[in-house]
Amino acid sequence: MNRALPRAVGPLQAERDRLDHIIEELGVTDDSTTRADLAAELVRSCSRYEDVKDRCVYPVLETIGTAVQTLAFVREDEASIRDAMEVIRKRTVHMSPANVRADDPEGFDDALDGLFDSIQKHREREKQDLFPLLDNLSPDTADDLADNVTNALKHASEKPKPSHNRIGRAIGNLGATLTFEDASTPRHPGRDKLDEADIT
Repeated sequence: MNRALPRAVGPLQAERDRLDHIIEELGVTDDSTTRADLAAELVRSCSRYEDVKDRCVYPVLETIGTAVQTLAFVREDEASIRDAMEVIRKRTVHMSPANVRADDPEGFDDALDGLFDSIQKHREREKQDLFPLLDNLSPDTADDLADNVTNALKHASEKPKPSHNRIGRAIGNLGATLTFEDASTPRHPGRDKLDEADIT
C-alpha cells in the first residue's frame, strides 16, 4: 500500500487512490476491451493528478532553493508521462473500447507499458525526493497549498497536454467530457469496474 500523501497535497489523495486502483485493475485484467477502457480512464485520472501538481505544487516548490534540482527531474518525468498519455489518448478518443486494439494490438500494449514505466519512475521520484520537500513546508504554507490544490481539483484537466490559458482549459475540459460520454458504444467495462469498487 502506498503511503498517504503529505498534508500539503492531501486533497489529491482520492485522485491518487483512483489512479492506483486503475493501475491495479490493469495489472489483473486480461480482457482487451476492459483494458482499453481502463487505459482511457488512466489517462483521465493521471492527467488530473499531474495537472494539479503542475499548476499548484511545483510553483510553490520553485521558491525553495534546494528544490531546483528535484523539480528539474520531476518535470522531465512529467513530460514523459504526458507524452505517453497522449499516445494512449489518441488511440482511445472517439473509439469504442472494443476496437482500440484492432489495427495495432502490439502498438497499444507497448504504449500502455511505456506509460506504466513512466508512472513508476515518477512515483519513485515522488517518494524519494518530492514528498520529503512537501513534508518540510511550514504549517501555514502547507495549509495554503492544500487549499489551492482543493480549488485546482475542481477544474483539473483530463487532457494530457492541456491549454495554459483559462478559456482554452475550460473548452478542453468540456471537450474531454463530451468525448468520453460520446464514445461509439455505451459499454464501458473498465469504468464499470471502477464504479463497482466505488472509485469515482
